Amino acid sequence: MRRDPGLLARQGARVHLLIATRGEGGEMGEPALCARDELGQVRENELRCAAEALGAASLEIMDYCDPLVGPEDALFCLYDNVEKLAAQVVDAARRHNTVAILAHGVNGEYGHPAHVLVHDATRLAVHALQDDAPLFYTVQESSPGTRTRGWRIKIPLPT
Repeated sequence: MRRDPGLLARQGARVHLLIATRGEGGEMGEPALCARDELGQVRENELRCAAEALGAASLEIMDYCDPLVGPEDALFCLYDNVEKLAAQVVDAARRHNTVAILAHGVNGEYGHPAHVLVHDATRLAVHALQDDAPLFYTVQESSPGTRTRGWRIKIPLPT
């Protein structure tokens, strides 16, 4: 199957990316991709390249700080106020007249607490938008031995 990252934009959808952090607390890689204090900028550059490949109309990186990976690969949440984050998602959805949202899955793909928080905040935001709520899609981890099912869904785009 050929992957086409810009498909939605080429079909007429205006893609807007809302990203919580620059990824500055993430893994450095082996060998290290860069110095720790440069990682946020490197990851932001990657985000900008990804946005361009997707044909995104906008990229908004929020002011949250990505916590460092702790001892024994412990992962931490970026923030503890899910309601405030949800309000920010509502604001972005209204500004962009959002018809569909794609967010982390309920388990944060692999249990990452920040991804779980983003899922919870997005779910609250979609609920708060009530009659103006966009369609809400999530990403789930696919692991060996797990049965997955795909659907082809056609979303009418606003004219």
